[in-house]
Amino acid sequence: PCRIRDILNTTYKLIYPCKKLPIPMDREWDEWKARIISTEETVLSEIGFQLNAVCPHQFVLFQCNDLKTSTAVAKLSWSVANDCMYSQHIMLSYPPHQISAAAIFVAMQFLQ
Repeated sequence: PCRIRDILNTTYKLIYPCKKLPIPMDREWDEWKARIISTEETVLSEIGFQLNAVCPHQFVLFQCNDLKTSTAVAKLSWSVANDCMYSQHIMLSYPPHQISAAAIFVAMQFLQ
């Protein structure tokens, strides 16, 4: 977990690289803090407060066994599933068994 002060400092420096950081107790600081907290509440409500994600890796193994794929396909599918973990859009938009099936499909297409 990050402190909100660190988030504010980093955000402010990214947006205004030449300006001096505001004093933590002035009006501008309070406005930024309120906006970040409001944005965090919006994001959490949009994802339905679902912060636990089921990883697709166990499904990769089960599906590869069911399909009797080669070890190379299974390894590449595992790697593709790992890469999918870096995409918040993919992880929040699709169930893990679909991500797994897509990873196996991509691996099979790549190896053929």
